[in-house]
Amino acid sequence: MSMRFKPILFILVIQSILFCQESKNSLVTIDNLHSGPILFISFYIIKPHGTSIRHLFSMNEDGTGIKQLTNDSDSHVFNASWSPNSKQIAYASSQGLFIMNANASEKKLLAKSGDNPRWSPNGKQIAFTKRWGFEGSGAIIYLVNSDRTNEQPLHERDEDNRENVRLNDWSPDGKTIIGDGEIEKAYVNGRMQANNRIVFYDLKGNILKTYGEIGLTLQRSVYSVSGKKIAFISGKNRNSGINILELNGNNETLISPSNKLENRQYTNFYYPVSWSPNDSSVLCNIGPQTSVFNRIVLINVYTRLITDITPITDDSTFCFAADWRKR
Repeated sequence: MSMRFKPILFILVIQSILFCQESKNSLVTIDNLHSGPILFISFYIIKPHGTSIRHLFSMNEDGTGIKQLTNDSDSHVFNASWSPNSKQIAYASSQGLFIMNANASEKKLLAKSGDNPRWSPNGKQIAFTKRWGFEGSGAIIYLVNSDRTNEQPLHERDEDNRENVRLNDWSPDGKTIIGDGEIEKAYVNGRMQANNRIVFYDLKGNILKTYGEIGLTLQRSVYSVSGKKIAFISGKNRNSGINILELNGNNETLISPSNKLENRQYTNFYYPVSWSPNDSSVLCNIGPQTSVFNRIVLINVYTRLITDITPITDDSTFCFAADWRKR
């Protein structure tokens, strides 16, 4: 997901890594690292100018063992994902879409632009969102081979924004790609209504089905490891929560709790990222608004219990989980 942040965020003096050295974490740089299972993005101070750069890091499931994976001084990282065999990472940055080894070596350009890369289960292709139009207002899902060949759109671009869809995830069986977007404008009494739905595509770009209803905004869906469920954001107006949908029967359940975390009151925006390897929890980002995420949590899908695993606990720091390694 492309994330635009208010200018004031870029002048914050963020000492995230120094904080980690003084608390439960110790920074390990790119030399001689072994990546933890969870990828996340955070600000990092580039000396001597103090420029805030969004870098890619890894950590353990409990928020310890931070390791830095990118160190470009002029390139922001927006999102990332593990390859199915956990040997490579694809990531989106302000300089393009890249792949690299899990130890951060052999970085290669995959595409000149793109966001939210997601690997096919066999590791042969990577799906991603490509923006178009004024300020990236349009979106379309693209595919490219992991050997950096044959970049092509999954579906046709609609100039009238009828099929304006962002990539969300790839099904574990490799047969379906899901996205979210408004594929059809909706009006009630002459007023345009929210109609952002989850869209299921086959690999030829045909729409198999959609899920949602007029008046709701459904987005950011992610498949469970078993492929039997998806977690997604369900929102109306300024309120949002994370729901679980059972794909075999359309049984939908809200799992996100009330807008409180560690006694802090939020107007929370929940963002599901990935399921745990055993499908018991969903890795999520939480923040007071859509452009400021500063908490990474696990939500147990059975008990609804929240576990805060934020590796950097300074409230002014941006932290954004990107993916959870499955093996």
